[in-house]
Amino acid sequence: MTVGESLTEARYQAGLSVDELSERTRIRDSVIRSIERDDYEACGGDLFVRGYVRAIAGAVGIDAQPLIQEFDQERAHATSLDLSPAPAAGGGQEVRSAAGARGSH
Repeated sequence: MTVGESLTEARYQAGLSVDELSERTRIRDSVIRSIERDDYEACGGDLFVRGYVRAIAGAVGIDAQPLIQEFDQERAHATSLDLSPAPAAGGGQEVRSAAGARGSH
């Protein structure tokens, strides 16, 4: 279960709507919805996401720490995929432009 799914489930169990949770936490409803969809782009960075998760978890009565650890693991995995070396253009062969192949006169 993802961080967003866990928070959504806990919110349902607490009997809260997104609007009610927004009022309790003072977190914009659009940010809560994004986090529940595991879409962290609109959250302002990982530090903010951790704070939001902590606040939401507290408001719905669950422990935030396992969720933050899961978020950190997801981000580390995504970052390692982003840092994988991309295949070189042309299958690893040097690519020259027509101008570069002629030389200078």
